Amino acid sequence: MMVSTYIRRIAMAAVTVCLLFSAGCGASPDRPSFSASDANRDQIASANAFSLELGRRLLPGTAENRFFSPLSVSMAMGLVLNGAAGITRSEMLQTLEARGLSVHELNEGTRALTDVLEHQDPEVTARIANAAWVQRGIQPKETYAADLKTYYDAEIQAIDFRDPDAPAVVNKWVDKHTKGMIPRLIESFPPDTVSALVNAIYFKGAWSEPFEKDQTRERPFHLADEKTANVPMMEQSGSYPYKKEKAYEVLQLPYGEGKWRMTIVLPGDPGGLDALLPQLLSSPETWRGGLATAGGTVCIPRFSIKSTLRLEDTLRQLGMKTAFDPTKADFSGMAEEGALFYITQVVHQARIEVDEDGTEAAAATAIAVDGGGEPGQPFEFTADRPFFFAIEEGETGAIVFLGAVRNPTAIAGS
Repeated sequence: MMVSTYIRRIAMAAVTVCLLFSAGCGASPDRPSFSASDANRDQIASANAFSLELGRRLLPGTAENRFFSPLSVSMAMGLVLNGAAGITRSEMLQTLEARGLSVHELNEGTRALTDVLEHQDPEVTARIANAAWVQRGIQPKETYAADLKTYYDAEIQAIDFRDPDAPAVVNKWVDKHTKGMIPRLIESFPPDTVSALVNAIYFKGAWSEPFEKDQTRERPFHLADEKTANVPMMEQSGSYPYKKEKAYEVLQLPYGEGKWRMTIVLPGDPGGLDALLPQLLSSPETWRGGLATAGGTVCIPRFSIKSTLRLEDTLRQLGMKTAFDPTKADFSGMAEEGALFYITQVVHQARIEVDEDGTEAAAATAIAVDGGGEPGQPFEFTADRPFFFAIEEGETGAIVFLGAVRNPTAIAGS
């Protein structure tokens, strides 16, 4: 009998989803279990390295606005990694830039980081959820189910992927855990799907100093093709972490009590973003280091981005090939039949809304400033041309979202 007769497919999503299994977390506890000092710095460094690698693959070379959560993708991958074995596991660890960390260390680090991010700032809402579904009739291994529950707060739920209503079950969960920002992630499941693993991240942060709405004005935004588009530009004056280099400027805008921040990197000319991205994505210190608090005037556009990305080819290019191979993938840590499982889809959807009050963002993946230094000179920071941005938690240094705005009038990304 042909091997392909027995092969079963895994789907992933971040609002990150993996089709194999889908991962999900419950509501965060009222009190934190960990502090920032408990976070595994090596694990965060690995996650950030993976974030930058994804950014190098996803942000350049497109005329579209783009926004994604590399942390959501890595957490969805973690759900799958726990069931991987042999070469499949080794390649996944390499792709995740694990740098010698074991799966157990990644699990422990993820649990601590999730708790810290959710509790760092009472004025910022950050929620991370994971869920897993498995085809009815397949029994997950006890150790796998226990690890998903312990480290990801993810319950494995039985489902019939052949049921036309199965996507609606997953979409309802995603819709709930992204507060309605991502109501529909999955259109359909491929034939023979046996598991879906999903991670969802929701973020809502008010600027530490909100922009006054009556200061917002229509102004020209200079596009890379030398055309202009009139966009609503928000404006305020104050003191901000800032630096100016020859080819770009960097500004940090804090949320809430200041632990979370958006960093905006503005190239010197409208066509300079793609040339600058390799430098920015080589190390986060490119945009974190050398900032000094200075007084200035800030103008940034209101914008909204929705991006839907298929990540199978990107992950293969990063070295994760065996997991997608029906004849070689090994997910025997998931179930007795797991040696015949393989990944067919990794779907990531992310959405962000930025206005005078702050930022609301969500991402889902499924698999089927440093204010030190001398005070700077007064400045004017006018983001009237394509720019790069990152949303980070400053105490841990975790990169949660990355994006590029090329035309604020275009809502949907690719």
